[in-house]
Amino acid sequence: MKNSENEMTLIDKNENVDRIRNLNPENTKEDLIGSTLPSEDNMKISEKNEGEGAPTDKILNVNTAKHQNLTINSHEYRKYIFVGFVAAITAVIFTNLDFFVNFPKFSFTIENSQKTICHNFTNLNETFPMEYTDFWEKIQYQMERIQTEDKPAVFFFVYSNKTLARDVILSNGVDYLNLTTEVFQRPEIRDDKNILVKRYRRKLEEQKIMLVEDVDLISGTVAPVFHHFCHINSPVVPKSIIMFTLYVEKNQIPKQNFVLYVIERLTEVWTSGKNSDEIDALITCILNNVLHIKLKGLTRKSTQLNQDISEFNEEF
Repeated sequence: MKNSENEMTLIDKNENVDRIRNLNPENTKEDLIGSTLPSEDNMKISEKNEGEGAPTDKILNVNTAKHQNLTINSHEYRKYIFVGFVAAITAVIFTNLDFFVNFPKFSFTIENSQKTICHNFTNLNETFPMEYTDFWEKIQYQMERIQTEDKPAVFFFVYSNKTLARDVILSNGVDYLNLTTEVFQRPEIRDDKNILVKRYRRKLEEQKIMLVEDVDLISGTVAPVFHHFCHINSPVVPKSIIMFTLYVEKNQIPKQNFVLYVIERLTEVWTSGKNSDEIDALITCILNNVLHIKLKGLTRKSTQLNQDISEFNEEF
């Protein structure tokens, strides 16, 4: 009986995915929630994992009261978490506009407190081996696509690590447009979200990369402006990279279906009742590539790299 109730809970939640999917028929349910699952877990979304802690449906039904009570000040320290990691990604991708012409020769430097490690793009997975094996493949695919298409590449990063930025610091800095929650709290932005497009269009044209931090702390009345930046047919800046981040406590995110968790989280904090269709369309637009930053503990040839990965994973 309990298993049946668990399955019904997930079926109800999947209706929300169906409602979002219907606004964009090109995105199937598998596009939204299936493609990021590890292959061995694809058929286990609605099963209760005996012996592995709380059932999936219990995790999905997290108490968001704690989240709603979080203030921007309590998130202030987190704005540094992604800087180093995102810089590593963007340095590899956009140091040169003709990056893919020189793809095999391109290299970058990652520096931490103990040593400097040099790698090329093809070895990123060795430096940052992710639990989801298609993590770097998705990024590479999107980067190759925008070389030939006038469309933006949109990434949505979910993370739980509070020490990543202290350990991963890019020595050759990358210039990109960084929009923090403070930007969206400015009165003129709250009153007219289109000011955001006018104010930052030129900067995005120059820098090609925009990072929006802690999207769940941004008002649902302002969030729809992201559709202008991420629209597949008429974006503010074609061939740009738009990246969003969402911090999630490690015990809140379900291992098997974190994309569904993200959909529900954003739907809850952004939807007011009157704007549900607009928010559903926005969520579909920005969640085409949801990437969970969780390093996989692997035995590396380098003892130092082993230590680095161990430190990265301390708070996962």
